[in-house]
Amino acid sequence: MEGQEHSQLITADRCRVQIWDLVSQTISNEILTSSLTPSSSNSDLAECTVVKRDPHDQKLIAIGIEDQVQILDLRVQAKKLGQINFTAHIDQVLDVAYNLSKLHTLATSGTDGTVRIWDLRKTDSTMLTFDDDHSGHWITKVRYNQFHDQLLLTGSSSTFVCLYRASSVSTAPSPSQYGFTDLNNTNTFNLSIADSTSNFSGGNSSFMNSSRISLSSVGGRAGRSTV
Repeated sequence: MEGQEHSQLITADRCRVQIWDLVSQTISNEILTSSLTPSSSNSDLAECTVVKRDPHDQKLIAIGIEDQVQILDLRVQAKKLGQINFTAHIDQVLDVAYNLSKLHTLATSGTDGTVRIWDLRKTDSTMLTFDDDHSGHWITKVRYNQFHDQLLLTGSSSTFVCLYRASSVSTAPSPSQYGFTDLNNTNTFNLSIADSTSNFSGGNSSFMNSSRISLSSVGGRAGRSTV
């Protein structure tokens, strides 16, 4: 479920995106993922993984379909829905996040273990890529900090929560003004919670005992970034 504009709600499952009118409690528009895939591909296997509304333009939505991101304009007829379509990851896109402070800026994460930041006006290459050091794991969630858009938080199938600093593609002043020599940093903070269900059987005390917090310096490196 994503987004709300007045009395409108957007929901999605693996094969469709639906726009609901909450006043009449009816579906005002439905988009099948099979209609958004190239005719040469197997449209029956095209799976929608995420949908987000553009906070800067409520008529635009971003949809993750397999390894692609499509930006759709809800005002355009269905047969012309595809406005922007680009390959965002080597494998499946798992999450997308708009930068609330900067127009045309979208972060994506995927099963290839990377976070990528895109300028939607020029999607032939990514502005910045972070490679997760937890090899083989998926980055399932990515979120921008609402007040400091150089910071992104991710969730991973490795059970780590990681904080990334992406100053070079943000609205923030250069960190060099404050003594930092690098614009982008990876995994400056991480929190790992053991995923064994047995750790939660003993109440709050066992939960705290099973948690591990590890801090690295702001200038430290626990991953890789490429511009």
